[in-house]
Amino acid sequence: MQCARCGYQASVTAATIFHGSHTPLHKWFMAIYLVAQDKRGISALRLAEMIDVCQETAWLMLRTLRRAMADRDAQHMLEGTIEMDDAFFGGEDRAGNVGRGTT
Repeated sequence: MQCARCGYQASVTAATIFHGSHTPLHKWFMAIYLVAQDKRGISALRLAEMIDVCQETAWLMLRTLRRAMADRDAQHMLEGTIEMDDAFFGGEDRAGNVGRGTT
């Protein structure tokens, strides 16, 4: 996009992980989806096959996505009692129970 008055140019990908990438955005979005859906982690080879890019491009995309997720996680630390999937993390309850025995 370019301003008609001053000629300033702006891109929708500026200041994002997509800035400077030659890979189409629809492939980036598919990669993000596939990384988020795979519980065990997806390999660069598998990602390359699924989004039709070379293995090196898939590896660079994975590295970029993992770095972005790590940066996000570093900014948003969990605190207090955290419960997830019927499990208890963070020590024992008042009665001294741990794990599934906690209230």
